Amino acid sequence: MTPGWLHLSDLHFWARTGWRDARVLQALLVDVAEQKTAGRRIDFILCTGDIGFGTLAKESLAQQYQDAADFFTSLLACCKLPSQRLFIVPGNHDIERGKVLASQTKYLHDSKRTTANINQPCRSSMPVTGIWRSRFGS
Repeated sequence: MTPGWLHLSDLHFWARTGWRDARVLQALLVDVAEQKTAGRRIDFILCTGDIGFGTLAKESLAQQYQDAADFFTSLLACCKLPSQRLFIVPGNHDIERGKVLASQTKYLHDSKRTTANINQPCRSSMPVTGIWRSRFGS
């Protein structure tokens, strides 16, 4: 049996636009519930990129992520899925740019680096990976 999935992207949770987005997100939850009732399989959920709106002077990524967490909790409940079935891939708006070090940017843009070189620290327990992950508000 082929697994079913729900793929979302570019949700951009932000309190400033929450009043208008809430209507669309609520409609999405209703549609997902109707699809499930009709027998549509949703075995896992993917959200790829731009969960938040980015680092803002009046609203932190942590605040944006709390709104996102509330939505994802409702979505998982609609799908009758545990949280382990939600996969999130951060996007460029999910970075706390103030935490990006010049050395990291230089490392990633070095013309002598290959994709394998860049990805290797992410697969290891090197201290730099904790610094990289901290840019995503974790």
